[in-house]
Amino acid sequence: MENNDKPIIPLTPEMTIPAYRSEVLDNIFTSLLNRNVAVEILTPPDMDRSKKYPLLVLNDGQDMAAVKVKETVERMVAEKLIPPIIVVGIVAADRLQEY
Repeated sequence: MENNDKPIIPLTPEMTIPAYRSEVLDNIFTSLLNRNVAVEILTPPDMDRSKKYPLLVLNDGQDMAAVKVKETVERMVAEKLIPPIIVVGIVAADRLQEY
């Protein structure tokens, strides 16, 4: 069995892993659910607001830390497997009803 913790491409000494910024917005009203929802937003450390970035939207945003989304994105960007992206995790309250 292979170790899934090993990087696909090893980082060289001159490579660094960028630290993505995390921001939680917890009072976004949605008329569809008739309540406020929370989202966690991860942005690249050197984000240029005049530039467009790919967007990854995740359901069950409350699980982002448990499945290491931030660390995975940081590593994949450092290894140049993906371009810098923005990640939005939507926190589910009553996930079965909301799906």
